Amino acid sequence: MDNNRCLLQLRDISKTYLMTQALKSVSLDINKGEILGLIGANGAGKSTLMRVISGVTGPDAGGEIVFGGTALERGYSARQANKAGIHVVYQELSLCTNLNVVENFYIDQHEAYKKDFHWRKRLARHAAEAITDVFPGSNIDVNTKIGNLSLSHRQMVEIARATSMAGLRLLILDEPTSSLSAKETQQLIDYLKKLKEKDISIIFISHRLSEVVKLADQIMVMRNGEKIWEGQNKDIAEQYLVEKMTESTASPDAQDKREAEAARTAINEEIFVKTKNLTMNKLGGIDVSLYGGELIGIAGLDGNGQGDFLKAIFYATKNNKQLQKAGKICYVAGDRKKEGIFPLSNIADNMTINEIGKFPYFKFLDLNYLTERVNTWFRNLQIKAMSEKQMITSLSGGNQQKVLVARAFLSDADIIILDDPTKGVDVGTKKQMDLLFKEVAAQGKLVIWYSTEDDEFEYCSRILVFRYGKIVRELKDGEIKKETIIASSFEGDSLQDKSLLNKEQKFKHRSPILVPIIALIAVFTVSGLYQKNVFTQFGIDLLLTGALPLVFAALAQMFVIGLSQIDLGVGALMGFINVICATIMYKNTSLGFLMLAGVVVLYGIIGVLIYIRQIPAVIVTLGMSYVWTGLAYTIQERPGGNSPELVNKLFNSSFLIPSSVLYIIIGIVVSVLIYRSKYGIVLRGFGNNATAVSNSGWSPAKAFAIGYMLCCVFSIFGGLAITASTGGCDANSTTSYTLLTVASVVIGGSELVGGIVFPSGTVIGAIMLSIISALLGFMRLDASWVTAMQGLILIVILASRLLRKNKI
Repeated sequence: MDNNRCLLQLRDISKTYLMTQALKSVSLDINKGEILGLIGANGAGKSTLMRVISGVTGPDAGGEIVFGGTALERGYSARQANKAGIHVVYQELSLCTNLNVVENFYIDQHEAYKKDFHWRKRLARHAAEAITDVFPGSNIDVNTKIGNLSLSHRQMVEIARATSMAGLRLLILDEPTSSLSAKETQQLIDYLKKLKEKDISIIFISHRLSEVVKLADQIMVMRNGEKIWEGQNKDIAEQYLVEKMTESTASPDAQDKREAEAARTAINEEIFVKTKNLTMNKLGGIDVSLYGGELIGIAGLDGNGQGDFLKAIFYATKNNKQLQKAGKICYVAGDRKKEGIFPLSNIADNMTINEIGKFPYFKFLDLNYLTERVNTWFRNLQIKAMSEKQMITSLSGGNQQKVLVARAFLSDADIIILDDPTKGVDVGTKKQMDLLFKEVAAQGKLVIWYSTEDDEFEYCSRILVFRYGKIVRELKDGEIKKETIIASSFEGDSLQDKSLLNKEQKFKHRSPILVPIIALIAVFTVSGLYQKNVFTQFGIDLLLTGALPLVFAALAQMFVIGLSQIDLGVGALMGFINVICATIMYKNTSLGFLMLAGVVVLYGIIGVLIYIRQIPAVIVTLGMSYVWTGLAYTIQERPGGNSPELVNKLFNSSFLIPSSVLYIIIGIVVSVLIYRSKYGIVLRGFGNNATAVSNSGWSPAKAFAIGYMLCCVFSIFGGLAITASTGGCDANSTTSYTLLTVASVVIGGSELVGGIVFPSGTVIGAIMLSIISALLGFMRLDASWVTAMQGLILIVILASRLLRKNKI
């Protein structure tokens, strides 16, 4: 090893999780401009080793990590690793789906744009160039939200973000091609070779051994947390690497494989899926008949309707004239993190969730029967875990996938739909699953199998190749070859229906606040029909003045919901602020402001406490609501007090437009600017994918502190607005605001989890709920109807949003 050329040295690195030793004294050396291929079965320790190198996970005592000739201190952070030039593309993509491509680039590359006022334009140009450099012709719009991109496009964005990092010295790629087509994979390999010429070192982790052999300078094999073998990549056969990974010298004979495939199973016509001109989403006129006893492969370039076809089969109802099916059905989702695993449950519970559903509701479960079945599949699929009671999130990605496959076969379904089930699974397990799928089909079941790896389809009875939402070719028997599948995937250019695609894109990107706007206009119009003065400037000002406290309270709640939390103390806090303003601030303005500042600081501390101690926010804020109410009653036992002159001037002064309209506009603008600011992006990112944002070097404690302090600041303005409108204080007058704020945020198009928030929609929701109270007064209905009507409108809007999602 040339010390002048050496970039990274690891010596005796170990890592233990409870009773599991993930790494056992691993050592490795990487030179500048060298590509290391890292392979091993699922659970071998590859991902753990990468997390140690990137600073995400600290190693156990002992061992040494030297990077660029400098020994790294134990416990160095991901932020320090990023600054040193180490960057990772994780197997579980670390993007924030609520942010667009540009904003995701900023999360990772913020150091380069600290003092740049025009950072958005520069970063948008940089992101577009970075994606095009690695994947020419990908045509990814950098202003599109990640959640609206296909899985392959998301992977391209993550790879381009990593490869374009300023000062990049070591690039770690963990299963980077798992969702890429053959063409995109080759583009990535070509680009990595260019990085190598720039003296950038690369650690390439993949279960696709052909890619490793094609790309790597040296190859390292891991098994059970240990380095088993390492050597130069010179005339190494893939089968040799398989033997090193699995401790097995047996190799499947290709001719035997074809003979096994040729042994056809009798068709079981009692189990079937039949479509007639199936048209939905990306699908355009699918006519096909599939039967029990068949293993049907679904192929084609990713994003050409394969996923829609699988879901159409699974969700089809009995009355569907375009799709008929017979037999019990089970579906293994492609996105295991979002649609597959139950993260709070163990392996056994994840396996048996479908089986448990077969038991009568009020009958005891047969635990012995369930345990026996779980143990059978636990052994058959060789899931690497201490026991079936281990939490599923503690497993590697490949072993999690094995659990989902086991769930499908354990359910005894007649029709089994597999959405890329071998993604992230090691070579040995893939071969095992291939035989398993064929064996299940031989039992008379219908297995429909979509895969992004075209060389996995050799056992299939038939292969349906998709392009532009249509089946462009059906392959049988001798036609089933990787070369034929790839060639067929590029057929059918004339089938593309651009008008359909454009229509779908417009529908998908329709504003989420459109329905709330329509609802607000409807409520306002009906109010005007009952009371003509509603349409006057005075009437509008009067209605909006009454809505102003709820508007600020809802915006306050929005900043907490943006962190995927809920504050159940907002109403009580506003009551406390109201009391401070009408008593202490009225007598001593300076002392009043000092107390308000103290409350803001305290709210920030509450946010940090919630994060550090991992206490549910609803518990902490609910407890604090009693604190605020108690303090308010301590200061002012009964309604009273006076509004300070400063507060009166602030909220009752005359402007060119009504003061209520002005403050609502200011509230929207300030909230939008906060969320569009650099740190606003970080706040939204933490609400969506906190782990990914933390791995990029951002402090979650700081984010929680700022998020809760913003909530407090807007709550203060809400309390001031109440003081100005009532001229006094009542500690109990704002208790109903807490749940109304949550309703306002949700009505306005925001989501309770995921960091998806809309300031303008939140304001619209708050105004609408406030006007409903006035409307029922105009209608001379009892005040008890107010809550019922507010709840009804909330349900209607949520239902319309759900219907819209189902159409998409």
